[in-house]
Amino acid sequence: MPKIQYFEIEFSDGNDRTAEWICIRGTDEPTLEEAREFLKKDSEAIGLPVAGVYPIDEAYARACYDFDNEALWPVFSKETKSGGAMKQPGKTAERAHSANKPGLSRAVKALLVPVAASLAFIWLGRAQKQ
Repeated sequence: MPKIQYFEIEFSDGNDRTAEWICIRGTDEPTLEEAREFLKKDSEAIGLPVAGVYPIDEAYARACYDFDNEALWPVFSKETKSGGAMKQPGKTAERAHSANKPGLSRAVKALLVPVAASLAFIWLGRAQKQ
């Protein structure tokens, strides 16, 4: 069986505030057009087009996404150009969605929290001096 790879998919209309990110798995890396076809029902449900496909390693995927339903995720393959969503008409396959603000993965948010805390500390220190 081919090795499973993970891909972060960006749904966006160009506005970072409304962007949504999901993780899919596959035996091959989908092109942007293949991802658009593969995720057509998801795109319609979210109301945003697929804007990017980014390969990520399994450790990053597990750190940023909920893997509780990984067994239900469809697997993209260039051989079939389809996955679970295509094989089950009328159903959008369960995929792991980031639990954070759209457009920010958990890893990015984890980096921003200490920076925000440091800035708040500096600001409070300056406010006390005045």
